[in-house]
Parts: sequence; C-alpha cells; structure tokens
Amino acid sequence: MECFEIGRLDSAVIVSASLLVVLAGVSAWTWKHRIVRGGALYRITHVGLVLWLAAAVMQIAVTPLDCKMFWMSMTAPSVTVTTVAWTLFLMEFGPIRGLDSDRWRNPLLICLGAIMTIVAVTNSQHHALLGDGTKLAMIDGRPSLIIEGGPWYWALLSHNYAWVTVAALICVIGFLRTKATFRPLFGALILMTMGPVIGNIAYNTIGFTTFGVDSTPFFFVFTLAANGWLILNSHAMSVDMVGERYIFKESPAPILIADPGGHLVSSNPEAQAALTGPHGAQAQRAFADLLAAIARDGGIDAPAKVVIGDRVFRPQVLMIEDPVHHDRPSMGWTVTLFDVSREETITQSLREAKERAEEASRLQSEFLALVSHELRTPLTSIRGMLDMVHAGQFGDLPPASARPIAVARRNTHRLAALIDDLLDLQKLESCKLEISQEEVDLREVVRTCVEDLEGFGVRNGVALRLDCGSAPCILRTDVERLGQVITNVCSNAIKFSPDDGEVEVAVACLDDFVQICVSDSGEGIPAGSESKVFGRFSQIDGTTTRKHQGSGLGMNIARLIMEQLGGRIYYESEPNVGTTFFIELPQSATHETDVPMQTARTRAA
Repeated sequence: MECFEIGRLDSAVIVSASLLVVLAGVSAWTWKHRIVRGGALYRITHVGLVLWLAAAVMQIAVTPLDCKMFWMSMTAPSVTVTTVAWTLFLMEFGPIRGLDSDRWRNPLLICLGAIMTIVAVTNSQHHALLGDGTKLAMIDGRPSLIIEGGPWYWALLSHNYAWVTVAALICVIGFLRTKATFRPLFGALILMTMGPVIGNIAYNTIGFTTFGVDSTPFFFVFTLAANGWLILNSHAMSVDMVGERYIFKESPAPILIADPGGHLVSSNPEAQAALTGPHGAQAQRAFADLLAAIARDGGIDAPAKVVIGDRVFRPQVLMIEDPVHHDRPSMGWTVTLFDVSREETITQSLREAKERAEEASRLQSEFLALVSHELRTPLTSIRGMLDMVHAGQFGDLPPASARPIAVARRNTHRLAALIDDLLDLQKLESCKLEISQEEVDLREVVRTCVEDLEGFGVRNGVALRLDCGSAPCILRTDVERLGQVITNVCSNAIKFSPDDGEVEVAVACLDDFVQICVSDSGEGIPAGSESKVFGRFSQIDGTTTRKHQGSGLGMNIARLIMEQLGGRIYYESEPNVGTTFFIELPQSATHETDVPMQTARTRAA
C-alpha cells in the first residue's frame, strides 16, 4: 500500500493531476458524441491514455524507488493499448484498411493489454522491463528515475514505434488522397500522431522529462484533446455535415447561395457548369433575374420557372436565418433549381392532347347534332306517310304488303327514338338541356310510366307490378325528364327479364328524399360492370349477336339527367336472382341540389 501513498504534494503533482481530470472530462465528453468511423477505438484510446496518465501522475507523486519503478512499469499496458487502438482507429478512419474486424481487433487489444499487465506487475521479479540499474536522481529539482531498460522495454518500444509508423503513414496517405476540403484534418492528424513520438524520442535519447517523468503522455493529453474537438466537429466525421456538404457539392441540381441583396455568393459545381456551359450567358441572366426577384419579394410565392437552353428548372428558395440575431433580417438565401424539363414536356403533351380531345369532342357533338336534326325532318315525313298507309288512308293494303309496312313503321319508330336520344345527349353534354320545376306527386308520375309500358310488357311476356303506397309523395322536379328516366329503367328491366317474369316498381317517400326501386328477375349484372351499364353505346353483352338490341344510350342519358335533377341512379345485382335499380331525388330537387343527397346516399349505403 506504500506505493498508493502520495509522498510529495507539490505543484507538479497538482498540475499533472489537474491534467488527468481534464483528460477524463474530455474522454467523457467524446463518449457522448457519436463518431461515425472507429468510434469504439477512439474511446479505447481515451481510456488507455487516462490510465497511462494516471500511472504517470502516481510516479510523480510517490518517492520510494521501488514505487516509482512500479508505476513506471504500469504505464506499459496503457501505452501499448493506447498506441495500438489509435493506429487501428486511423485504419478505420483513413484510406488504409487493416484489422477492421472485431474478430481480430478486440482479441488483439485484450491480449496485448493482458500480456503487458502481467509483465509490468511481475517486473520486480524478473526485471525484464526495468532493469536492476534503474536508479533515482534529482531532475528538475525532484527525485526522478534514470531508466535501465530491459529486453521487454526495448521490445515494447520497438513494437509501439512500429504501430506509430503505420499511423503516420495512414495520415500521410490520407492527406495525399483526400479532397482538398479534408486535407487540413489529415495534416492535423499527422502532427498529433508525431508530437508524442517526438517527446518520447527526446525522453529516451536526451532525457527530456516533464516533472521528472516521460513527457509522452502529457504530449498525448494535449494532442488527443485537440484531436477530439477537431474530429467531432470535422466535416469528415459528422454525418450531417458530410451529408450537407455532399448535397451541395454532388447534387445534380444547381444550387445558388445569395446574400440579402440578391448577389451570388456561392454556387455548387452543377450551377457553375451551367454558367460556363454553351448557354452560360442565358444562365447568368436567368440567375441574376431570379436572385433579384428573391431579394425584392423576399422569396418566391409562385412556382416560377427558369429556362436555360432546352432545360426548364423550378426553383425552391430557403431563407438563411441569422443564427445569432433571430430578430434581424435573413443572412441570405439558398436556391435549389430542380430540373423539370421532362415533366414540362409531358405536361405540354398532355395539354395538347387534352385540347385535341376537347376539339374532337366538340366536333363530334356538333356533327351528331347536325346529323340528328337533318335526319329528323325526312324521318318525320316517312313515319307519317307509313302511319297513313298502315291506317288505310290510301286504300286497303294487300295482305302481302301489310307485313313489310309494319316492319318499316316499327323501325322508323326505333330510328326516331335513337335520334331523340342523340339530341338529348348533345344537350346534356353542352349543358343546354332545359330543366323545369313543378310540384308533383311522384306516385302519379310513376303510375303513368308503368301504364305506358304495360303493352311493351305484354309483348315480352313480363308482368308489371306497382307499389306506390297510400300516402302522397310530393316533390318539385322536372316531370318530363324524370319520366324519361323511369321509362328507360323500366323498359330495360322488361327487356332483360325472362318470359313469364315480373318487374316490380316501388315508390318510397323517406325523411328528406324519395326513392324509386325497379326490380327484375333477370340474369343479373356481373360485378364491376358499372361503366358498361351507364356507359355510352355499350351493353353488358356487347357482341353483334346479342339478344337485346338497343343503342346503348338509355342508361347513360338517365344518369346524366339524374345529375341535372340533383339526384342519382345506381343498382344492386345478384347473378341468377335479378337486379334492382334505385332512382333517388331530394324532395326539394332542383338541378342545383347536392346537400340533401348526401343524407340519401349515406342511408342507401
């Protein structure tokens, strides 16, 4: 225990102990900061140096020769671990890869530390580290050791110098290979690595000491503390700073940095390439105008565009706040120019395609309207003459002529219905369909439509059943257009019902909307067929040999009319069971009504 007693508390002990405290504080500080590469080795270096300096402080503080030799010996494990860990750290950080696997690195440090600890503790028995000739002498006014090195001492010295040589080589290669931005860091690492070595060489050759002991750990304290600050704040070690610098330097987008007056202060390589490229004059004018606008308006409100040659850029502006005086104006602006040339080309193509499509649709609508109007007049005359012939106004028809006349009349009626549908469709698309409003009992409208279709039902072998309830169901709507929708839906239900089938029509007057349900017993509609059901010129069975003929416009017109009336039409279907169509209108239905239908749709869902 004698070697743990401080024999002489003087300024040397106080100063060296203070340095130990400072080093411990720096080590604790670095422990809290995440170092990207070699963080564990960097911390091990700090721990080794703390132990090394602690042994040196004890060597200064004790006075007996054997105690000074003991503490001098105990510096051997820590100096070995510190030197090797520092070199391995530089291997991981620098351009030379070595023992960068925990499989080899950690066992190496543990073995070296354990071996040197055993040698140091047992030195008094074998004197292989410090020889018998080690003695005390007055150096710098205090008793200090004059070392006689044993074989282990010189082996350890050679071993540590070999590792330090590797460390210095790594720093030199890193200095030569790295970018100019990071060369000051590697230059500092070279000085930090060689500083303690110079101190140790001076100790072993000319006896240079600090407080009468080897000055190497003291050199290491200052260099490693400075090194810690440099590394933790270096662009080479900080992920966020490296990332920020990488974004600025390597970004494919031009980046400009301007002062508050809108003057260009810095630019990344991509922006410089634009300024020096074939369109450099245009880029210079565009950048100057952009920065002037930013300075004048305090930013860019609208997504402005910058055109340079055949490239189009959209600028993103960020204000640089004053980090010290937040109440003062900004320090400037960063402007990132994102290349949107491809997007602009696609947008322009889509815009042109949209214009062509709208023009084609307009011409189609005009053509349909023209053809429909031109066909209606002669068709009306033909249909009138056929009706007169069929009624016998030109004499009795021979039996052989009666059937052809009946077929011609039936097809003129079909053609007239198609023309009417085309005209309605054209009016709906151009928003020229006139909608009138009158108060009506919905039951009467539905009853009239069903009565008009009874003959069609009889011809198709389908019975119509009506359930209107007993209470009136009053609403304001366009009776003619609503009747057109009901007729279209009911006639479709009849067409798609089997022989001896039944179509049920029901009227329900609910809280704030009315509902008409038309149910058939047909084959049903396959799932996902809404676009065909309500599409234009389409049917579920689109083949040329389909059973049910028609233009495919009826349900499309019905849907458009319901939208004009402020309602909606939809269906529910089950294969081989049948389909139910729902026609819904708010009780105060007008073509401007939307809000009541929200309730209707919610309840229907």
